[in-house]
Amino acid sequence: MPRYRIRFLLFLIGLCLAGGTGLAKDINAVRSLPMQEVDAIVRQPGYALVVIMAAWCHPCIEELPHINALDQKYRSKGLRTVGISLDDGGPQAMQPTIDKLNIRFPVYWSGAAAIDHYKITRIPLLLFIRDGQIVRRLKGARDKATLEKEILSFLGTS
Repeated sequence: MPRYRIRFLLFLIGLCLAGGTGLAKDINAVRSLPMQEVDAIVRQPGYALVVIMAAWCHPCIEELPHINALDQKYRSKGLRTVGISLDDGGPQAMQPTIDKLNIRFPVYWSGAAAIDHYKITRIPLLLFIRDGQIVRRLKGARDKATLEKEILSFLGTS
């Protein structure tokens, strides 16, 4: 076998072992799910932070990078962050924002059903859910330091 083919094969094997080419962005697709399925995900045992948002909501978008960073920081402490988009345009309305901000936690869309199900009156809204029960509703945008204090209190580590 010619040397260039051996080198090319070794290169491909190296890419596979490294987990990919690094050229394609690791996409976090906003998925459309029925409200019952989203609720089943949210209400699993443990600590869930549910982020209610919309692409047209400027305060929602401003706090998303903070929530994303805190999700990464406290995931090992048992925090599960889940986003719910309320956009009229379906999942594709929020997708560009999720991509641009490199949001790592899952984001779902269930249409207007989420508004009624979670009794949403304003956004941004954070739902703190412990073992399937909503224990706190935090309305309005917060800065990163305030969000971190709220999460630490929720996890019982403050």
